[in-house]
Parts: sequence; C-alpha cells; structure tokens
Amino acid sequence: MSCFGCMIFGLLWICCALQKVSQQRQVAYEDLVNLLTEPEIPASCGPPPVIGNALLLANQRQEFLSGETVIYQCYRLYEMEGTPVARCKNGHWRGVPRCVQAQLLFMSPI
Repeated sequence: MSCFGCMIFGLLWICCALQKVSQQRQVAYEDLVNLLTEPEIPASCGPPPVIGNALLLANQRQEFLSGETVIYQCYRLYEMEGTPVARCKNGHWRGVPRCVQAQLLFMSPI
C-alpha cells in the first residue's frame, strides 16, 4: 500500500498521508441501521453532490436510480471523512463523505 492510497478492510477504511496514519471515522450505528433497513422508495436522485477536494468516480448522468452508488476519491494530501461510497436512497444521496486537508508530520533535522 502506498502512503497516498486507501484500502478497505471490511467496513473500516484506513488511509495514510506521508508518515501519518489515520483511522477514518466510523459510520454511526443508527445511520448504518437506517441505511440497511429503511424501506426502499423507488425515487431517483439527481447528480451526486460535488464535494471539494475530491474526484467523483461515476458516469456523468443527471439521474440515478434508488440503490445505485457512486465512489469518491480525495485528492492527494486530503483525507476522507466517512466512507468513499455514497448511495441514492429514497430520492436523496446518503453517506456523502468530506475531504479535509491532511495534517502532515514534518521531522526536524537532528
């Protein structure tokens, strides 16, 4: 794994920036339960939200069906808050992450 990439281990995302390793915030239990158990209403979503400092890995479409997902990837030197997968559910995008500037560690010369 490179220090600018991300890997998934189950539902836990771990990313690193330079020598600093950070564990991403976990999704709140009630949000996860709602996401998995909330009844599906066949309402489509518009385009996924544009978030700052991130690339959207999805087809450029104006409409997404309920249940479809898209993936976000933060730019280099930015860390993701949340998971990279957002889902269209009941006409709204759920689980949209944020990309925040990474706190870089600099070592002073000895």
